[in-house]
Amino acid sequence: MRFINNISLLIFGLIFSAGLSAQTTNVLFLGNSYTASNQMTNMFKLLSVSAGDSVYVDALTIGGYTLGMPGSGHLHNPGSIELIQEGIWDFVVLQEQSQMPTIPFYRDNYTFPAADSLNEIILENNQCANTVFFMTWGRKYGGQQCINGHCSPVFVDYFHMQDSLASAYLHMAFSNDAYCAPVGISWSNSITNGDPIELFAADASHPTEAGSYLAACTFYATFFNQSPVGIDYTAGLSALDALYLQQVAHYTVLTDPAQWNIYPPEPVIASYTYELQALHAEFTSTSQNASVFHWNFGDPSSGSQNTSTLENPAHEFSGPGSYIVTLTAGDSCLSDVFTDTLVVIETGVFAQSEMNIRIFPNPAGDVVFLQFGEGSGLETYYISSMEGKVFLSGNIKSINEKAQITGLSALNPGVYLLILNGKKGRLERKIIISR
Repeated sequence: MRFINNISLLIFGLIFSAGLSAQTTNVLFLGNSYTASNQMTNMFKLLSVSAGDSVYVDALTIGGYTLGMPGSGHLHNPGSIELIQEGIWDFVVLQEQSQMPTIPFYRDNYTFPAADSLNEIILENNQCANTVFFMTWGRKYGGQQCINGHCSPVFVDYFHMQDSLASAYLHMAFSNDAYCAPVGISWSNSITNGDPIELFAADASHPTEAGSYLAACTFYATFFNQSPVGIDYTAGLSALDALYLQQVAHYTVLTDPAQWNIYPPEPVIASYTYELQALHAEFTSTSQNASVFHWNFGDPSSGSQNTSTLENPAHEFSGPGSYIVTLTAGDSCLSDVFTDTLVVIETGVFAQSEMNIRIFPNPAGDVVFLQFGEGSGLETYYISSMEGKVFLSGNIKSINEKAQITGLSALNPGVYLLILNGKKGRLERKIIISR
C-alpha cells in the first residue's frame, strides 16, 4: 500500500474564507510525546482561532504511552477515561505509540483491541462524538522496530515503515467507523516532494516545529473539512514554509477525504412555509436533513398549545397581532433554527362601500394610491399573499383623505391581498403587481 503523491509547489489558487463558527468545537487529544512535541495541540488551537473558529482543546499526553498496554495505556488510565467521560467532545483523538502498529505481536494483541475498546467508551459517553485515529509517521531511516524481543519487519526506508503504519491506522478507522487523520501521509507527501522542510528532529523520530505544524494543519482539515491554506497563524515558521505545509495538508486530506473515512455530516437547514386564514395557521416544514422538530409559535397566551413536536403542525392563534414563530429542526446530534414573523389580522370584513375607498392604479407598479371619504379613519395596511403571508405592512399617513403605499417594487409580479384597517372596520381587496 503506497500513499506517495507528487505535490506542485505552486499556490493552489485557493481563496481562504474565514467565518466565525456558530458554536465551539471541543477536541480531546490522548497520546504521547508525538502529540505533545512543540505543543502541537496548542498549535492546532491557535491555527483554528486564526481561521475564525471557536475551539476548546484538552489533552493527556504521557511520554511512551500506548493505547492499551497495562500500566502505560490510556485504556487503563483513570485520568484518560475520566476525560472521555466528560462527554462534551466533538472529536477524541487517539495516538498509539510510534512503533507498536508495525509490530504484529503488539498491534494484534494490544493496539487493535484497545482502539475498539476506547472507541466504545467514547461513543457510550457521547453518541455524537467522532473518534479520530492519529496516523503517525515512520522513522526517518526506517529500520527494524523491536520492543521486548517482539519485532517488526526490516523497513528499508521511511516510506516502507509509513506504509505499515498507514495500513494499521486505516484498519482502526474503518473497523470502528471512525476518522483517520492522515498526518503520516502528509509527511510522506512533503518528503516525496523533495523534503524542502525538515520535519524530523535530531533523533530521526520526533517532529521539528515544522513537523508539528504540518500535523496541526492536517488535523484542521480533518476536523473542519476546510482548507488551512491562507490561515495567518504560522507558529513562528516563515510565511512561505507555513503556506507550503498548509498546501500539503490540504492536498492530503481534502483531495479525497473518503480514503480516510472522513464523511462530514450533511448540514441541517431549518425552514418552513405556512398558510394563514384569520387566526388559523397551517405550517409545513421544508427543512433539510432533519428528523426531529420543535416549534414555538410565539403565542404564550395559548398555553400548552404554544409548542409542537410535529413535523407539520397547525396552530390557532389567541388573537390578532405579530407572532415570532421559531422552528428548531435537526437530528440527535445537529440542529438549526429558523424564525419568521406572522402577522395575524383582525377578523371581520366590511364592504368597501361602508368605507368609501378608491384604490388605484390596479394593476400597480411601485405605488398604489388611496382616496377615501371623510371619517374613514384608515390606520394600517398589510399586503399579503393570497395564502396570508404578509410581505409589507405599515401605518397609513393621510393628507386630505388621500394616502399612498410605496415599496411595491420589492414584490414579485402577481396577485396579492391588500388589507386596510380603519375605524369603520377592515377592507380586503385583491391587487395585481405588474412591471
